[in-house]
Amino acid sequence: MRSLRKALMSTVLVLFARVRSAGRSQHFLMVLAGILLLFGVVSLFAPHAIVRLLGFETLLPTAVTDIRAFYGGALIAYAVLLVYCALEPTCLAAGLLLVLAFCAGS
Repeated sequence: MRSLRKALMSTVLVLFARVRSAGRSQHFLMVLAGILLLFGVVSLFAPHAIVRLLGFETLLPTAVTDIRAFYGGALIAYAVLLVYCALEPTCLAAGLLLVLAFCAGS
């Protein structure tokens, strides 16, 4: 199991290192960062809008604080990191790997 995980990770890293079209990858990271930034700002300043979007009616004050802190702060930080990875050519593969890890954990 451990050797399979190691082989899979090395394959993924090699694939990301050989990204042929940096322009498309940068564009993808920037668009994703924009979407995440939008949701992060809305979560931070209007958490009830996000909750209604998810189909919930009412929230306790502690839940509002949790939504602001977790979704607002985490999504904004994630978007800033993706913008940095898109603008820094040496971090482009790391940014794409971060998106893959984020999607796999969702």
